[in-house]
Amino acid sequence: MLSGFTVRIKIKDSILESLPSLIFTLINLYISVKHYNIITE
Repeated sequence: MLSGFTVRIKIKDSILESLPSLIFTLINLYISVKHYNIITE
């Protein structure tokens, strides 16, 4: 997801057009961290 955001910036999309990929990146990061914490308990 982060690479998708990077590509959108490289092809000069506006921040508004790139925002969904950044939001999904942050959601995936949150889910991954929560899942990791559940597994390691």
